[in-house]
Amino acid sequence: MKRFTILGRQVEGEVYQRILDLAFNVCEEFILVIRDNLQGIDGSGQICTKKSNNEQYNKSAHDFIEELKPNLIRIEKQFYYPDELTLEIINTLPEYEQKHDVYYFKTNETTKKIISNKINSLFGWYGESLPEDLGFVKKGNGWLETTGHEYEGYFFDLTKDELNYLSKIEGLRLSEHEEKPRVQRVY
Repeated sequence: MKRFTILGRQVEGEVYQRILDLAFNVCEEFILVIRDNLQGIDGSGQICTKKSNNEQYNKSAHDFIEELKPNLIRIEKQFYYPDELTLEIINTLPEYEQKHDVYYFKTNETTKKIISNKINSLFGWYGESLPEDLGFVKKGNGWLETTGHEYEGYFFDLTKDELNYLSKIEGLRLSEHEEKPRVQRVY
């Protein structure tokens, strides 16, 4: 299984829009996460991992979820969300003792427009006013997984055509790796 790491922090503008074009074309679902234990980003850009009163932190994030709700497939309460690399690591972190809400939405022209108009950066999905960690699911498996506040993004199991398309996006750099099997990768 191949994993392609997105290199660089500036995955925005035209690069971001072209990734969305492909993702919405080849994937059936996308995900966004509302973490129950995240207050937000402090003034220095650091994550505050205090237990929040969820309503205060997530008011505008929940409003955005409401805008997407006609295309909601399901909400999963998960100890981790799909962009995390291994369950072993997560089980060692106390902030992951709490389940988070992972929202699964249909990919279609309506949701593509909403996502495209909300923010113009692949790694901009974090903070107190947005859901976090935009990801895409293809045939039940993670296809694109991101961690916004870490500026990390990964493509999985790309077809030759998908890799060819991505390689032609000026400003997008990828590094190929063999993926170690995960504890759980099915969504």
